Amino acid sequence: MAVYRTLARGSWRSDQVRMEWRAEFHTLPKVLQPDVERLWQEKEKQGHFNGRMARLDGYEMQDSCLCLRLSTGDYRTLMYSNAYTERILRDWPVQALSCALGISAVVRSRDGQVALIRRSDTVGEYPGHIDVFGGHIDETLRGDEHAAFSAMRQELREEAALRNEQYDLRCFGLIEALDHRKPELLFLADCRLTADEIAARVREAVDRHELQQLLFFPDHRMALERVLEIEKMISPSAVGCVEEYIKIERG
Repeated sequence: MAVYRTLARGSWRSDQVRMEWRAEFHTLPKVLQPDVERLWQEKEKQGHFNGRMARLDGYEMQDSCLCLRLSTGDYRTLMYSNAYTERILRDWPVQALSCALGISAVVRSRDGQVALIRRSDTVGEYPGHIDVFGGHIDETLRGDEHAAFSAMRQELREEAALRNEQYDLRCFGLIEALDHRKPELLFLADCRLTADEIAARVREAVDRHELQQLLFFPDHRMALERVLEIEKMISPSAVGCVEEYIKIERG
């Protein structure tokens, strides 16, 4: 059963992912705001922070570039939108949802291994699930013309302690997870470190508490397909990221 749909496929450098960020802030319909506030009060007690992030309004391909139209949303809207997606869609169009733009990266080691993680049980999205490294595009990057790549590099620095010079980064896809209708930019971080060296870096990462396990799998089609087949707790973004990686890199 499909858990995502492919919106765009390609191989884009940082100058080929263009972003038009409008000065608009998205909230859910006013009638839902009391419920949003009640849910967020519980999330705050669990230590979650309400940061502002990029929201995908639309996209298109132009001259070999992926062009993204963005506005601003926030984490508390994302949490409510994820928790009550079906309820919201009964009364409002899909544009009412958070549509926060996620970023996800397949990390490939120099010795032919693909790194996945098992998320902590305390994170806001898909706790305890197999996932890839990733996060969101913070609003503070709004003036950065390469904001998507800057955000992905920041996540790799915070979650895996990887320095920019230790890997090459390119974007290879845009998908939408079907459960919460959440878009996700897909990246490949082609690392100059071995799997053991990546593991050592992760143990020193600032945000290492966000994952409970680092996992490596051979960078072979059958091995990666087997992971997707047998693992029951795996995030849609990880499924999409790995499947699209297989199609583009190992197809």
